Amino acid sequence: MTAGHWGPAARAGARLIGTALAAALSFAPSPAAGQVLHGSASSFAVQRRFSYRGEVGEQAAVFYGGEGSVRVGPVRFGVSGLAGTFPADSLAPVSAVQVRTTAVTLHVAVSRDLLLGARAEGRRFSADAGVTLWTLVGPDVRFEPEFGLTGLRGLVDVGLLGSSSVRGGPKMSSAVQTTLGATYSPPGTPLQVVLAYRFERYDIGATRRGAERLQQFRGLVLEAAVHVGR
Repeated sequence: MTAGHWGPAARAGARLIGTALAAALSFAPSPAAGQVLHGSASSFAVQRRFSYRGEVGEQAAVFYGGEGSVRVGPVRFGVSGLAGTFPADSLAPVSAVQVRTTAVTLHVAVSRDLLLGARAEGRRFSADAGVTLWTLVGPDVRFEPEFGLTGLRGLVDVGLLGSSSVRGGPKMSSAVQTTLGATYSPPGTPLQVVLAYRFERYDIGATRRGAERLQQFRGLVLEAAVHVGR
C-alpha cells in the first residue's frame, strides 16, 4: 500500500490501533513504585530511496507496528516491531519488497531529559530476487527536552549503528538512524501522542560482483501510546 492509498486497509488499521489502546487502558497492570510502563501502536509513512550503479529508484508505503517498554529507575528496556510492503512499480524494473523490522533497545537515564544506550535491530527484506537480512547494532542517544507547556516534550533520537552488516552479503560501511519530533501527554491521562520525522541512511560496500549501494528511508511517524507510572 502506498502512502497515497488510504483505503479500507488503512481504516481497518486505525480501528485496530484504537481497539488496542482501549484494551491497554482497561487491562494495563498498575506499575510498581519507580516503574514506568509504555505501550504504543504506530504508523510510518515511509519513502525508500536506493542508488546502485548510478541509477536511483524510489518506493513508498505505510508501515504499521508497535512498541513496548519498561523503565525501572534509570534503566529503560524496549522492544519494537514494524512491517509493511513496498509495491512494485510497473513503470520501472522495481519489484515489490516486503520489509519486517524487530528491534531491542537498552538505555540508562543520565539526566531527566537524556538517555544513553544501545540498539540492536534485525531487518528482513523479501523480494522476487530472494531474501536479504540486515543486522544493525550500535549506540543510541535519546533526548526529550521539556517545551514549557505541560505534557509537551521534544524528541531527538540518534543511532550510529557502526557494527551493522548485511548477513551473507557485503559489509555495511555506515548506518545512521535519526528521529526528530515531539510527544504530548494530555494532563491527567495515561495517553501519549508522538509525531516525528524519521530519516535512515545505509551505505553498503562494494563486492566483486557488485558496486557500492545506498539506501535511505524517510517519512512521518505517528504513534498513539499508553504511558503509566512514575
